[in-house]
Amino acid sequence: TSVLLRAAWCHGEAPTTADWATWFPGARRQEEHAADGTLLAFFHGRATHVVARAKEAAIARPHGHILRSGDARWFDDGQFGLTCYAAGIFAAQAYFGHPSFARLLSVVRNPLNAVRGAGQRVFVRRGGAWHQFGVPSAFAMKPGGARWLYRCDESVIEATVGCARGEPAALLELRVLEGPPAEFLVTHELALDAAEYEHGGEIEVQAEAGWIGCFPSPDSLVGRHEPQVAFAIAARDPAELAELGGDELLYEDGRSRGGPYVALRSKPTRRLGVLLVGTRGGAEVLPAAVAAARKSVMGEPPEAEPPAAPVRLSGGHDAGIARVDEILPWFTHNAAIHFSAPHGLEQYGGAAWGVRDVCQGSVEWLLAAGEFGVARRLLETVFAQQYATDGSWPQWFMFPPYRFIQQAHSHGDVCFWPVKALCDYVEASNDFAFLRTTPGYTDPKRFEPTGPDETILAHCDQVIAQCEARFLAGTALVNYGDGDWDDTLQPADPSLRTRMTSAWTVGLAYHSFRQFAEVCRRAGETGRAKRLEALQVRMRHDFAARLMPGGVVAGFMVTEANGSLRPLLHPDDTLTGIRYRLLPMTRSILAELFTPAEALRHLQIIEHALRCPDGVRLMSEPTPYRGGVATLFQRAETAANVGREIGLQYVHAHLRYAEALAKVGDADGLWTALQTVNPVGLAAVVPMAAPRQSNVYFSSSDADFADRYEAQQRWSEVREGRVAVRGGWRLYSSGPGLYLHKVRACLLGVRERFDEVVFDPVLPRRLDGLVAETTLCGRPVELHYRVREREYAPVSLAINGRPVELLVRESNPYRSGGLRVGRAELAAQLRPAGNVIEIGL
Repeated sequence: TSVLLRAAWCHGEAPTTADWATWFPGARRQEEHAADGTLLAFFHGRATHVVARAKEAAIARPHGHILRSGDARWFDDGQFGLTCYAAGIFAAQAYFGHPSFARLLSVVRNPLNAVRGAGQRVFVRRGGAWHQFGVPSAFAMKPGGARWLYRCDESVIEATVGCARGEPAALLELRVLEGPPAEFLVTHELALDAAEYEHGGEIEVQAEAGWIGCFPSPDSLVGRHEPQVAFAIAARDPAELAELGGDELLYEDGRSRGGPYVALRSKPTRRLGVLLVGTRGGAEVLPAAVAAARKSVMGEPPEAEPPAAPVRLSGGHDAGIARVDEILPWFTHNAAIHFSAPHGLEQYGGAAWGVRDVCQGSVEWLLAAGEFGVARRLLETVFAQQYATDGSWPQWFMFPPYRFIQQAHSHGDVCFWPVKALCDYVEASNDFAFLRTTPGYTDPKRFEPTGPDETILAHCDQVIAQCEARFLAGTALVNYGDGDWDDTLQPADPSLRTRMTSAWTVGLAYHSFRQFAEVCRRAGETGRAKRLEALQVRMRHDFAARLMPGGVVAGFMVTEANGSLRPLLHPDDTLTGIRYRLLPMTRSILAELFTPAEALRHLQIIEHALRCPDGVRLMSEPTPYRGGVATLFQRAETAANVGREIGLQYVHAHLRYAEALAKVGDADGLWTALQTVNPVGLAAVVPMAAPRQSNVYFSSSDADFADRYEAQQRWSEVREGRVAVRGGWRLYSSGPGLYLHKVRACLLGVRERFDEVVFDPVLPRRLDGLVAETTLCGRPVELHYRVREREYAPVSLAINGRPVELLVRESNPYRSGGLRVGRAELAAQLRPAGNVIEIGL
């Protein structure tokens, strides 16, 4: 039998008090303790999250982390990345370029560590036998690296993993901190393509040089489209090695069984470094790539840091300030991975740029961070993907050389997101010249670039025309198409695509056109602006007349054969039994479709029918489950799992609810909403939250029901807080970018708007004394907040001690708006450093 099957586990022992003090000296923050007082986890240093073995044992999913080399502000085809997990998985899904395709190492597909050979594993010889590293004594994560600490008898062994800054490479370093030198065996299960086991590939052992070349098969997907991709697995110092080779090193008899493994065995040593390297130069360039990677990781283990958080918080007396500040660098890391290396800890199969997603979380993160140039490049890329024939977009798309892989059809809302993202960008950057750029189109059959070379404005004209062509007969209400944001509600009856409308999609279209009209007015495009304004009048009228029976917005409205209207997901809905849907309520507030009285009424409905202790639900009741038979909605009626949309608490949608609360000025509600979905110290806010990883974004909060039947029977208990809630999929979502934007633009109220900067904080009184660090007009700024009144509207503004005398307010139909200051005026008063802006409420 092989080492992989025979080796005993080497789990770390529980750390002692002295261990904690030695390994992580100094103060600990946000400590988590078990009922018996055992230390479970804490935050430490600048941005480090530490997990004890007891916490890893208490959670359903293993703690994990995704790392990548280079600059995470773009989808860099030269990046090298990997996923690591606490339980002795030091690198998995190691890839070069796109995380979906050119993979060096296999994916860990079992969260229970049942498959012991996936990815990169480490064995240590103890008592003449090999032992595989498993759960460590402590696991520490930084945004740019990971660290494992194993106390085993008289020894303490440390493992660190990081990606290089300037080279497409990653390093595993093993160090013996206490005890005698150790002999290590490091194994690697190869993929060498988009998925393991599909193609063999080749390896070439360079024994004297201390590295092994790994080459995808010419017949594989990667081999056909990136024939020069090559990898190396190398010792940082060949002198530390006893031998290296293929799977023969895993067997006592030294004979290969043809397994997809590369292994390195060390001499007894106190330090061993193992490099993973990628190149597009083929076998000829690989020796030079290994040499460059070795040079780049000399000294301390590398850490390719993600971009800095766009805002940091301090001051005040509310404990929630420290919790929110703690998560900001981690959500920045998550937003950067979602944007530049799209995949997650659960969505390990890799992913693409979803048009809807990248136009929300990624754009909003980049605008909050002042990365206007990157946001511009993002939009150029997205608009170049628009299909020339009808102005639609793919649901998602890949980058070259895999651009031919994309989902050609898209849901009915997708076409509006690029328009809205464009308006968000122009508003924040004041870059009207971008409207005249000509990104080209994509051929919808060959998925290749094509003409005509029309301006961005003309691209948007196609969206308007498509929207009008999709209006339900006699109305200005766009039809449902192939779905909206909630993927589970795709209709089982294909005819509903054209005779049903989603009030949320209508609200999104109206919102996008309202913003686009303002952009056109300021750009001197008066004809376009007037056309859009006339269209908005019709849309607003039909929305109020047809989509709000009894003064409550319907989730959907179906046009029957006799011309009558049937509301779905509404108090008058006798078909589904679902009374309310969240999305059209929050979007109609953000779009300013509701009157103030209507906005207040719908927020009250959300409070009484949709808000639960762990956040707002997408619908007031789950879609009825009839054994997986679809009669109305495809996925909602067939999915057996109570998770994601089925569990109905989607954090992305909850953050739009938080944005709506800011729009109407509900400061206490906004602050609570941001706390409710922050994993740091979550038990203090959501007592029924099951233990989970505390430094990563969760896409949903899933009620802990065994099946759909139990969920239907006990649904009321969710609102009562009598059901435990589990964290959903981690990291891969628009949500981290949304959260960062909501903190800066809604809570702190700092927004760049055309040629002005708006200060519009929505802060409860308990946040008096809050201090925020951000960047304005390219300069670092500290914002000091004084919250005294109950109106929650800013009343005074001082820049570096100088009061702003002429205060002009932004328009807001639901409350007093923020204070507007000209960008040029603000920039003139800012210094290179040491700026303080005082905002009085």
